[in-house]
Amino acid sequence: FMIFHHTAIFPNDLWPKGIAVWGMGLLEGGKMSSSKGNVVLISDAIANYGADATRLFLMSSVEPWQDFDWRAAEVEKYKSRVSWLYNKILSLGRKAKPGKVTLIDKWFQSEVHKIIKDTTSALETFQTRKATLECFFRMSDVVRWYERRAENVNKEITDDVIRIWIRLMSPFTPFVSEELWEQLGMNPNGTAFACLSDWPKHNNAFIDEKLNSMEEMVKTTLEDMSTVVKLVKKKPKGINIYVAPEWKRAIYDDILKNIDLSQPGKVIQQIMKNPQARKEGKDAVKFAQNLIKNAGQMTKVLSEDEEFLALQGAEAFYKYAFKCDVKVIRAVGSKSEKAKRSEPGKPGIEVVV
Repeated sequence: FMIFHHTAIFPNDLWPKGIAVWGMGLLEGGKMSSSKGNVVLISDAIANYGADATRLFLMSSVEPWQDFDWRAAEVEKYKSRVSWLYNKILSLGRKAKPGKVTLIDKWFQSEVHKIIKDTTSALETFQTRKATLECFFRMSDVVRWYERRAENVNKEITDDVIRIWIRLMSPFTPFVSEELWEQLGMNPNGTAFACLSDWPKHNNAFIDEKLNSMEEMVKTTLEDMSTVVKLVKKKPKGINIYVAPEWKRAIYDDILKNIDLSQPGKVIQQIMKNPQARKEGKDAVKFAQNLIKNAGQMTKVLSEDEEFLALQGAEAFYKYAFKCDVKVIRAVGSKSEKAKRSEPGKPGIEVVV
């Protein structure tokens, strides 16, 4: 009927560009039907949970063309999530201070611009669930990690992120977005309403996948440190983190990119053609043999300098996490057994008790 009405009444240029067929509504797993009397009225949903929580639940639980299942317990969680969003954005703005832009600030900026890009792409294809997974759930995780990692929440970066976040959330939580827009004074030199302001645009110049790899290194090293500390079963006086030398990365990259593993007998011969491997002799052979056992799990790794820079930048974070002195050290020249065992992407961890 929609097609019939539009073709009968409107000229071609006003015909719809596309049509989405909506899914069925379910209630607590069963079919929602007015004839059976098991329906949820919009007015009741808004009275019980609020318009933003209701809207966010409906737009994020499934894509528009899929069947949605209204579950009261789940909607209640969204009520809490909307409150969390409101309080988090306010607190983020309050704690931000002017300061030098650090590596973690640049990571934060990079992640936010990827979220802008992915949210926009999802909305252009009417994938509201995918969009909310980006601009609400993924953004929430990014903000939490940034707050945990940053010694100082940078005002310049954070103010920009807040403006972006409010606008990204405006289609999903319009009332909270407008309240935040006004409370944080986003309107004096711009549009009075968030919903009427320009949609955020991602800037590829800010998106840096290398920064993401470096921060992932910080996260995985934190997990490895926790594991080692638990195994030691004593409160550490200090922790040394040894970054694997460049010669190990040369071998690692060779195995990952150039070495033909289908001929096991010739693998070491191929590896030893590398000048850095030849220089290390037996140590290089032993390291290569260990790598080959897990060659299927190998992925691209950072350079020695990149890994060292990432971990050194997180020293204060690690010190706070483990309440002890933490030093990031290049493994080259070290006599520590943990230094000798360090690998690209997996630094050696030595707990001092």
